[in-house]
Amino acid sequence: MAQHYLIPPSLTKRFPALTKLVWRIEALLLRAIFQLLRSLPMPLASKISGGLFKLLGVYSSKAKNARRNLQLIFPDKSTQQIKQLSQQVFYSLGLALTELIHMPTVWQQRAQRLEFDVDANSEVFLNAGKAIVFIVSHNGAWQYTPFLAAQYNFPASIIYSPESNPYMREVFLKLRAAFPTQLVSSEGGIRVLSRELKKGNSMGLAADTRLDGGEMLPFFTIDAATNTIPARLALRNNCPIIPVRVKRLENFRYRVIVEAPITASDPEAAIGDQAIDITTQMNRIYERWITEAPGEWISLKRRWPKEAYRK
Repeated sequence: MAQHYLIPPSLTKRFPALTKLVWRIEALLLRAIFQLLRSLPMPLASKISGGLFKLLGVYSSKAKNARRNLQLIFPDKSTQQIKQLSQQVFYSLGLALTELIHMPTVWQQRAQRLEFDVDANSEVFLNAGKAIVFIVSHNGAWQYTPFLAAQYNFPASIIYSPESNPYMREVFLKLRAAFPTQLVSSEGGIRVLSRELKKGNSMGLAADTRLDGGEMLPFFTIDAATNTIPARLALRNNCPIIPVRVKRLENFRYRVIVEAPITASDPEAAIGDQAIDITTQMNRIYERWITEAPGEWISLKRRWPKEAYRK
């Protein structure tokens, strides 16, 4: 998660002693914002949150990363078009915050707000009671993917990265407590993740961000450090690997889309080769999702090697 949310990190780099003070200030401001959004109806809260993030986000230290990532994906778009897309990214981030805060309301009103579109081959696994590795992307209303576990009544664990700001960890843990799943910190490493699968708990992993030390695999035709852990976990634990995303519809309704399982082109190949094959297919799926709604892909960190941005 972000080291700083509202205050430029360059400030604390110049004055390290200010870090704790900055964290406290950010925590006070964000808690006040969260409380306000929680007290408002979801449509109004979303309008305010999305509008604020759109207005202020373009001035944040992350705005440059968003624009550069979009420029690499869409080299034919003009500077103005890229700017507009980056504004949509921050608007979507504001929506995501409101969606997280109002998650219990959406689930309580699921008959009116949720619909499920499940591939027939994947539904077999959902009903089988076997652990599944789900891959998700920071795209659309991705935080609502755990609703799938609640709808189909199977145990699942969601992997999360603890906030750098210690004063915000408890706040986000309380928000995530609304998930109809148990939370597992990514700090535990691959052994903890594998243990969850062995216990029969399905798992959701977002692997659309850069993983330093990951395999260099093509992502929008440019090689990028890519996380192969979801594929390796699925292969080593004999679990299906299934893509799932949540699409925003009109009037704060959502469609949970479960696509067909990803399988290795050569099931007889070595596990390492199968993992690369499956992860390459995973990247193609992410590309499709992002191309369909580029303004909803929350990519605020550098995704490709630095040299790719210099071309």
